[in-house]
Amino acid sequence: MKKYKVGVIGCGSIAGNYLDHAKRVFSDYFEVTAVGDIVEEKAAGRAAKYGIGKYGSPDLIYNDPDIDIILNLTVPAAHAEVTLRGLRAGKHVYTEKPLACSREDMRTILRTAEECGKRIGCAPDS
Repeated sequence: MKKYKVGVIGCGSIAGNYLDHAKRVFSDYFEVTAVGDIVEEKAAGRAAKYGIGKYGSPDLIYNDPDIDIILNLTVPAAHAEVTLRGLRAGKHVYTEKPLACSREDMRTILRTAEECGKRIGCAPDS
């Protein structure tokens, strides 16, 4: 089975839960290889704590050809924008709830995922 490479966008409070579970529970299935945040110091802190080699702005995640899946842990108001950018960058996207803050954004995400041939998912890890 392929072990997927995951990039996290959003390194706030909830990121710790996801990164802990990634190492302890899901390490047979995927590896977090990069973390990004608009506050790059947050990404640097998470990278240091969890031994993640790549960190920086969200653009690092979008542009990394090795990343298969983006884990979107941004604030809800940014979920649609981050998810759409990820899909258009050729990544699958899994996001903390909600998927989007409006039905229109949700429909756009679903349509874009289909057009890009990528999968999306949404549910809380905590």
